[in-house]
Amino acid sequence: ISDRNIFEIDGASTVNRTKIIRQFSPYYNNSSAEDLTERGEQEIDILISTDVLAEGLNLQDSVRLINYDIHWNPVRVMQRIGRIDRRMNKEIEDKIIADNPNFLEDRGNIAYWNFLPPEQLDSLLGLFERVSGKYLKISKLLGIEGGFGLTTGQELDHMKDFNELYHGKRTVEEDLRLKYQELCRENPELRTQWKAMPTRTVSGKRGEGRYAFFCYSIPGMRLIDGESGDDEIWTLEDGESRWYLYDLDEGTIKEETIEMMEIHDVIQCEPPEPRVLNVGEDELSKARNKIEDHIFNGIMRQLNVPAKDEKGNPIEPELRCWMSVG
Repeated sequence: ISDRNIFEIDGASTVNRTKIIRQFSPYYNNSSAEDLTERGEQEIDILISTDVLAEGLNLQDSVRLINYDIHWNPVRVMQRIGRIDRRMNKEIEDKIIADNPNFLEDRGNIAYWNFLPPEQLDSLLGLFERVSGKYLKISKLLGIEGGFGLTTGQELDHMKDFNELYHGKRTVEEDLRLKYQELCRENPELRTQWKAMPTRTVSGKRGEGRYAFFCYSIPGMRLIDGESGDDEIWTLEDGESRWYLYDLDEGTIKEETIEMMEIHDVIQCEPPEPRVLNVGEDELSKARNKIEDHIFNGIMRQLNVPAKDEKGNPIEPELRCWMSVG
């Protein structure tokens, strides 16, 4: 790859991030190969980056991603993939193909590879071997069925995680998507109603525990040419959705990928189930405020989202729907 232009960026880099993003992904950031040439800038073929570019950016000029490390938080890995696996714009795609006919076969064919560092893999395999070995010894000594627990179905949680990761079982996101597709097939007349529902939809149901489920749209960045050079504008259209489950009794926020199934288990219901708003409005408002503080202090700060746009309007996440359970 000696003929490729390779660039590296991390949190300590002093380069102009806006310029680097445009050079690597020009077409989806209001530029093009011709525009880069006129600016005297060279297009970046391969961009090596830390998580400084993990969220809120349009990098879908690229269709290949390699993760050389696996973050302990699976959401972070999803965010990296989400930089290139994003909504496609037909006009932009046509422009890319017109300027680069050899890209035709690759456009829309997103691929990514995850490399687990050898020491982490050794550690994980070692843990699996040690735990398996101990349970096997207990099984032989005490006659416990299966060697994994009191019955063959009682495996340890971390061994289940291992099996799901390395034995090809469905992910939480796949299970949720399959459930949604099942609901659409079984209730085709309701699908149209769901799509027509307004934003900021509020609902509730009876259930065990006391929870509040929230879905927010988080702003994303778009590059434009401004009067004084390159400008960053932040819009909900360029952003993405995030889901949160607030435990009203514990005062805790759950947002990890592995917890999404718990959210599904808490809020799922059949169409005939009555809508019941059974958590106080004050409690929901307080929970919402805590969620928004969490978003501002975490995601928005990490993305360096400005407080206001060029017109002085606040740049904020937008609540799409919420649901109380209690």
